[in-house]
Amino acid sequence: AVVSTQSTGEAHLYMSVEAVTEDAFHGYQGNDLVNWNITKPAVYRVKKASSVRDLEETIARNMGYPVEGIRLWIFQSRANCTTRPAPVENDREFSVPHYEVLDAI
Repeated sequence: AVVSTQSTGEAHLYMSVEAVTEDAFHGYQGNDLVNWNITKPAVYRVKKASSVRDLEETIARNMGYPVEGIRLWIFQSRANCTTRPAPVENDREFSVPHYEVLDAI
């Protein structure tokens, strides 16, 4: 579930997730996949314990896409100041909390 605010006592239970659409990738020819200086991702505050599937459903609903029409990718910062994607692929990852998937990378 997406929340707009929470008490400071519960802040550690939530994390921010940023999402961009494929439009951010089209036509950019720089060193990175996306021009992060002009791309403004949608930011979601979600419970850390929610599953990857829940996260997918939330993002799909808010962006107006069917769940089957989106694919989650975790972007990793590299030493050369670029980012590269790592897909969330296997079925096991869809039922576990998304923070566990992030910690495994």
